[in-house]
Amino acid sequence: TNWSPIFGPLETFYRNLTLFTSSQDGSQEKVESHSKCSKISNVEPVLKLIVFTMKLPGLTNHRSIIEPITKILCFAIQSCTFRFQDLVDICSLCNKAFNKERDKNNITKAITAEFVHALKFKTCIPDQNFLYLGSMMLQDAKGDLPHSSILDDAPNFEMGLVGPIHTGATECL
Repeated sequence: TNWSPIFGPLETFYRNLTLFTSSQDGSQEKVESHSKCSKISNVEPVLKLIVFTMKLPGLTNHRSIIEPITKILCFAIQSCTFRFQDLVDICSLCNKAFNKERDKNNITKAITAEFVHALKFKTCIPDQNFLYLGSMMLQDAKGDLPHSSILDDAPNFEMGLVGPIHTGATECL
């Protein structure tokens, strides 16, 4: 089957969705309340759609779809809570789908940059997301994050992944 016709509408959808993640002047909106997203009520279905998009054959011919996906992920990291597995899947599938290094690591570089900004206190992200990003970096380097009481209340606690997961996060640090 030919999946090429699906990428155009998907990219348009993701680009239109990024309009909800930016303020009127185009700058990223700082959200003080991290209990829920300000403009998008639930980001998890969008992240699932991104995972399925990354699994589509022919993605390598549609590299322009990565840019709006990256913006949506950065917004989700800064403002929402989500499943850890979705984040890891998106990064590892992007790493597998593309041939060129800049395309492979595009999403992971943006996520790593969000983690570094949070470490330097340039941005404020939810605690759960901070631990998810730290765990992703450690698991890519064959490490493990010790248990944290912050994640006890998280409804989506699934940090223990099985098998080797290569997201390329350690190369981006």
